[in-house]
Order: sequence, then C-alpha cells, then structure tokens
Amino acid sequence: MRIVDLMPFVLVAVACGSSGSGSATVNGAVDGNPVVASDVIGLVGNKMESGVASAYAGVVIASASGTCDRAKRGGVWSPPSSSAVLVLDVIVPGASVSPGTYPVGGTGVAQYTATSADGLSTTGFAGSGTVTFDSVGDTLVGSFDVNLAKQGHFTGRFTAPVCHGGADPF
Repeated sequence: MRIVDLMPFVLVAVACGSSGSGSATVNGAVDGNPVVASDVIGLVGNKMESGVASAYAGVVIASASGTCDRAKRGGVWSPPSSSAVLVLDVIVPGASVSPGTYPVGGTGVAQYTATSADGLSTTGFAGSGTVTFDSVGDTLVGSFDVNLAKQGHFTGRFTAPVCHGGADPF
C-alpha cells in the first residue's frame, strides 16, 4: 500500500549561522555551492495520512540556526534569507518508523528549498533514491542517496537529535 507519493524523509540544509544540534555530511552541490549542514534536527511522530494512522520520521539539515523553533511553529519551509533546506521524510502506516531503507517516491520524500537574499524561494523534489535509518529513537542516525531533478545527486550521513514538538513538514 502506497500512502505517500513524495513524503518520507526530510533533510534540510541552510546556509548561514550555526548552532548545530546534530551533525551531517552532505555530498553534492546546488549551482556549484556545497550544502552546509550547521543545524541538524530529527522529527518523529504520528498523524493521519489519507485516512490511515501513520508514523513519520524525518531529518532536517540546515546551515542556519533555529530549525527546531521553526519546526515547532510549522515553518521548516521558511528558512532565513540566503539559506537553504533539504528535507528527507518517511511516512509509513502504523505506530512507528523502524530502522530500514525507504524508497523515495514510495514511503519517502526528499525536498530542497533555497531562499535568496531577496526572499524568493526555489524548490526541487527528489525523483529517486533512498533514505536509510540505522537507528530511530531520541536520535535519528542514518544515510541518504537521493536525486533531485533540478539540484542534482546528494549522498550523506546524519545524526539528528529529535526536536520534540516539531511538526512534520509534509
């Protein structure tokens, strides 16, 4: 059963400030610029998805601080100017997301959003790839290998403490 077309794992990268609560490495570049991972958070919880009780787990990697505060306000997609976010999210039926590998476009989603100095945003979704959780708990640990149609190919690893009270961005 396919519950979500593009919604599984979230990784966000934002380019300014620092206060990383977790850590991540991101291999790949957007318009020749590396994705800076200064603030890394995890998101876990439950919600109704297409009328089915579902669980989600996601990672947000940002180069600007304050990502958890934005997630608590439902504003992961509102990063500061001159920054970017890469979000990877997994949504599955049931009570929790288990360690494992999830296909993007199946149970997983990847999205990258960049906000310019003048406040304009550009967004790209992953067309294929995987998000892998080695550990799901108070900290999410794992890796990703995704292809974003407009931004390119990204691989990497993450260790993301859960932002309690943060909303799933999808």
